[in-house]
Amino acid sequence: MLRPVGTVAAWLVHLYTASSAVFGLWAVHAVFSHQYRLAIGLMLVTLLIDATDGTLARALDVRRRIPWFDGRRLDDICDYFTYVLVPACFLMEAGILPHPAWAAGPSTSLMIPRWYLLSVVTKRSVWFATRLTRMAPVPLRWSAPTPMG
Repeated sequence: MLRPVGTVAAWLVHLYTASSAVFGLWAVHAVFSHQYRLAIGLMLVTLLIDATDGTLARALDVRRRIPWFDGRRLDDICDYFTYVLVPACFLMEAGILPHPAWAAGPSTSLMIPRWYLLSVVTKRSVWFATRLTRMAPVPLRWSAPTPMG
């Protein structure tokens, strides 16, 4: 009887982690509705969720209860969305950047964590990395530098 309860609790931890993406999406909506205080509050909620979900997962031993579902990858994807995409939308839409050309900074910052995430995922799961690459809005291609001359 305890095993199903533990498995349900483990799935609830994954749901809790994924809820940060829902709050992040709500924050993006708030940004484009020019409700910046609400957007900041929602970004703080995602920060709180991210600060507590790993501890909760370890306390409930989620990895042992659902070994085939990698909650760390779910957390990485949610973190990428809430720590990179949402703040970049906020900076560009709120007019915090002094000139539209400064948008190159946030857009460049979108690529660096994505490369990191894909390199970590590729080391652990080629299957997941190929699917994430297919979902990417920009093709992920890297070629070795060629000698000049």
